[in-house]
Amino acid sequence: MRYMTGNIPDHWFRPEAADTDPDLGTLDEFLEPTAPITMPPDELVETTVVPAIRTSGDTKSVRRTRRAWLLGVAAILAALLLGLAIGWVMRPQIDPAASIKTPSPAASATVPAVNRQTVTPTNILATCSAEPATDSLGHPVTYEAHFASDGKFDTAWRCEGEGVGETLTFSFPEGTRLTAIGVLNGYAKTDPKSGELMYGQYRRISGLQWKLDNGVVVNQSLADIPSELQVIEVPKNSGRKVTMTITSSTAPGWATVPTRNAVLLSELQFFGVQR
Repeated sequence: MRYMTGNIPDHWFRPEAADTDPDLGTLDEFLEPTAPITMPPDELVETTVVPAIRTSGDTKSVRRTRRAWLLGVAAILAALLLGLAIGWVMRPQIDPAASIKTPSPAASATVPAVNRQTVTPTNILATCSAEPATDSLGHPVTYEAHFASDGKFDTAWRCEGEGVGETLTFSFPEGTRLTAIGVLNGYAKTDPKSGELMYGQYRRISGLQWKLDNGVVVNQSLADIPSELQVIEVPKNSGRKVTMTITSSTAPGWATVPTRNAVLLSELQFFGVQR
């Protein structure tokens, strides 16, 4: 085999010659980093459309879920409020002023059957009495001590304030022996203009002490009842004089009626015998 021989340029075998050949360029030029590839604006917009739509869909789903949750909570709260409102409207009315009736002595006095004879005091002394006033129609109203035992339930003895420590002293004819005392507490009068019952407008006496002329002391607790004569028995040997002392009273008025800071007794009835 014949080998090709000829005049081969010497610079082919010199590496530095290739590095400096103007046609081939330098090694640094081959290694120089290329500029980053960028996409046209239109193509960039298109590549971001899909993720934008997906994100919007997720947001709408979250909003729908949140809206449904809020509507559920609102429905529960509305049901609770409606239940409370119905319960408030349908609540039982405990205000005794709404059912007060003017009692009659025969129907109200639960006196021991042994003796129901009424004994009338001859004199009544009070440590206090409210000043005269006028009712809703302009008629004069007074509150002297004798109205505490005059046989009428629309009149009353009245003292301003809580009344604790105030007294009424009753005198009876010679030979009187008491067996029981009945108390119609508070103000049993009906307002002549509005027709509203006035019992709940004032304080009501809740505790009394009875001191008899023989030294016997009897304590009486009164229920907050407007239409009932509350009776307590006393020893039969009690006689001509009895002193009543107020030991406690309620707060003025009720929440649903006007408030007046005074105590009243509409009627006191005494039962016993006279020789």
